[in-house]
Amino acid sequence: MGKNFANAAEYWNQLPADRFVVLDNLRNLIQTVMPGVQETIAYGMPTYEFNGEIVAALASQPDFISLYVLNTTVVNQYQADLIDVECAKRCLRFRNPDNIPFEIIERMLEDVAEAGQEI
Repeated sequence: MGKNFANAAEYWNQLPADRFVVLDNLRNLIQTVMPGVQETIAYGMPTYEFNGEIVAALASQPDFISLYVLNTTVVNQYQADLIDVECAKRCLRFRNPDNIPFEIIERMLEDVAEAGQEI
């Protein structure tokens, strides 16, 4: 979004309702899979820190919703399963919010958490 937000609540409060619902589902998934993750703001978007490292981030872009998964090995392992998802290194782009593969994303996050690596 390119704006400077003072905190995560400010980011969430400015989202349109339809985007909020989808991004909040992704946010809850991250927080469930990685208990203790801290939500912060960096690069103008909500980021998720675990053990002092940013492990994931979310963003509402004009034409898509982004999930940044910072472990490229895991992204690469699941790339074939991410049908209709644009993958660019660590960024998953969802053009149709109704087709977000939450089950696959959950497995990705679990794999990283189990390995003790950053997402």
